[in-house]
Amino acid sequence: MKKYINNILLVSIFTMIVFTLTACGKVDYSKFLGTWEFTDEGYGATYMFNEDKTGTYTLTAGEESESKNFTYKIDSKIIYITYESDTDVFENKYELKDKKLIIEDSFGEKIEFIKK
Repeated sequence: MKKYINNILLVSIFTMIVFTLTACGKVDYSKFLGTWEFTDEGYGATYMFNEDKTGTYTLTAGEESESKNFTYKIDSKIIYITYESDTDVFENKYELKDKKLIIEDSFGEKIEFIKK
């Protein structure tokens, strides 16, 4: 009986490992590289993702704009961004569809960026 329970336990652990590895598939970072832009009635935001996992975020309101440099990491469903001079890591869910990057902000609002 003990051997039977050990076999079930081993099969369960193996199954969990296989599902975990399958779910954590590699992300093709090249699909994110470049400039992504959002605009809405005088306001705008731009993300520029570089190959070395750095980037620049620019927020524009009318004639004024502010930019922040950041580092990033991407997994299959979340973008992790750490802005320069900040220790907080911002985690945002995303969807990537053709030339659209849809980022869900911390309030649950989805913002659609278009690749330039």
